[in-house]
Amino acid sequence: WGVVYPNGKWNDDRDAFGNVLVEFNSDPHLGTATWALSEGGNGKTYSAVLLPARVTWQQAKDYATSVGAQLVSMETQAEREWIFKRFAAFLNMWTLNGYTCGPWVGLSRTTGNWVWESGEPVTDSPWLPGEPNLTGDFACFYGGNGGPAAGLDDTFEGNARRALILEFPAPPCLGDIDGDTDVHI
Repeated sequence: WGVVYPNGKWNDDRDAFGNVLVEFNSDPHLGTATWALSEGGNGKTYSAVLLPARVTWQQAKDYATSVGAQLVSMETQAEREWIFKRFAAFLNMWTLNGYTCGPWVGLSRTTGNWVWESGEPVTDSPWLPGEPNLTGDFACFYGGNGGPAAGLDDTFEGNARRALILEFPAPPCLGDIDGDTDVHI
């Protein structure tokens, strides 16, 4: 395998690598995906975003609003697992600086209660063991020495990072548009 060192020099290596570089002839839209109903999903489209500079949670929320989305609301374990596998598990979404912080998500604490950006309360525990530990009022994916993890951490708003995950609203159901009494999604 060819490898690139942090200093930009190339070398050959055996089957021990952590990331790969792939070239596409056209945009494969890897940063955006729709969780299809046929997969047990909700029909919503999600997008992973890497910004050029680190942002606070509020800045991430403002960015989401500016593009017609919200920070992701992962209201079920199935949704959280799908989001993690599709977007948050990739190391480029993480700031690895001692505190292994992953992308911002749309969960915040107001008046003592954790609420998703969708307005839904937290009904299952999205937290990693020991969390939330009252270190902040905003949630992000979090990892440890083992790397990215599918659970969340509570952190303070100013704990800036470059990554966030957006959720776009599901398109409206148009109903029976062909008059055959079946509605196809």
